[in-house]
Amino acid sequence: MNFEFKKIPDQYKIKQEIFQNQFLLDGKLVNWNGELSPVYSTISSNKKYHPTKLGEIPSLTKKEALLALNSACNAFDNGKGIWPTMKVLDRINAMENFVAEMKTKRDVIVNLLMWEIGKNLMTQKKNLTEQLITYMIQLRHINKLIETLLNFKKIAVLMLTLEEDL
Repeated sequence: MNFEFKKIPDQYKIKQEIFQNQFLLDGKLVNWNGELSPVYSTISSNKKYHPTKLGEIPSLTKKEALLALNSACNAFDNGKGIWPTMKVLDRINAMENFVAEMKTKRDVIVNLLMWEIGKNLMTQKKNLTEQLITYMIQLRHINKLIETLLNFKKIAVLMLTLEEDL
């Protein structure tokens, strides 16, 4: 089977590798001074095939894995942690902020995903856009549900007040 090499267009080439020297712990990015592991795409960027290096990520150890697990357990706190007990509107606000941040990084995310999973530009843009739209639709539905529940509560209070007046 013969394959024809097609040059990667300049706008999609990996011009600068990403060196991630931090990891997430207790909701904060922690600097990593240990070993890094290379991350490669199976897509070759030249005629003589070899994987394309995308960057490097921390080679975390069992110690960091256990710290992260402990952090997640503490955050959940058997359902009594900050996120599980946060007001729904505050969670919605946090998710809306997340989606807004994702939108600012859209082109970078799309390009890296193309290299990672080999989908074409239009398919990858469509997939990411659909995912962000899905988040926003779900958040709007939750908002509407909350508004409806609040209206029911107001009506119930009004009915009880009227009943007491009779």
